[in-house]
Amino acid sequence: MFQNSPMQQPRTFLIPKSTTRSIHLQHDRVPHFYDLLHCHGEVQLSLIARGRGMFTIAGQLGRFAEGEVYLLGSNVPHVFRNDQAWYEDQTQAPAEMYSVFFGKDGLLKSLELPEFQAIRDLLHIAQRGLKLKAGRAQAIQTGLPELWALSPAAQVIRLLQMLDTLSGTGNWEPVSSQVSPVLPRQDDYERLNDLFNFLMENFTRPVKLEEVAAVVHLSPAAFCRFFKQRTRKTFVEYLNEIRVNHACRMLVESDMPVGEICYACGFNNLANFNRQFRRISGTTPLHWRRKNQKPAKMIDKA
Repeated sequence: MFQNSPMQQPRTFLIPKSTTRSIHLQHDRVPHFYDLLHCHGEVQLSLIARGRGMFTIAGQLGRFAEGEVYLLGSNVPHVFRNDQAWYEDQTQAPAEMYSVFFGKDGLLKSLELPEFQAIRDLLHIAQRGLKLKAGRAQAIQTGLPELWALSPAAQVIRLLQMLDTLSGTGNWEPVSSQVSPVLPRQDDYERLNDLFNFLMENFTRPVKLEEVAAVVHLSPAAFCRFFKQRTRKTFVEYLNEIRVNHACRMLVESDMPVGEICYACGFNNLANFNRQFRRISGTTPLHWRRKNQKPAKMIDKA
């Protein structure tokens, strides 16, 4: 159940609790995933079965795609926002996600046993948000959907087996470089949601600091302080990450020349685009395309 009392308390999911169950299974098959920043006390293990888009996890921006697996610690702020096709294209297949939630009043109590130290260590690191490395994701891709067909006891046993098998930190990539920032106030959530939605709708054009500050009803100076405290990034750094993430998608999914993609993503010159792309992705746009695009679509025009 979702508690939505926007003027009184933070956006927080209240995961259904049961005196007879220690975990909660949730299978979402929807036009698009829930697209507001939120958190919950339970740990979340999720498989993206269908859908693509951008996420914000513990203040870090990135892209998600089908087949990826995420482990989010207790009260880590997050949102998975599908690409615009899931909002506008009526023929688009529904977004689909399999998730398991477990909290301090359920499975986490059992994990206090000494035999589960490795899993506890993993969950501690999950406060940064974790993404399962591609080579290890198959265990969750097949195992997580199978939980729905098992008895309650078998579900818990299978989940513990999966967590134990993947408990080594070498199996996971931290999403954020630091532990999740705390966002306790309702107006923080409101402002960050308004800001995120505004940027997703306008990042392809020039966006002035004064303009975005007005969206969240702050002066430019107050906005810069607010944004840096809650994301550990400057506004320009965050905006460039959105643009580069979008460029990564266009490089893989289209034949557009790099120069055209640069301007389509909101950059005003190719040199800055190349510089920001290398800073954020660690490589050049053309190398990214060669590495990730299917051979039939490859193109080296710049």
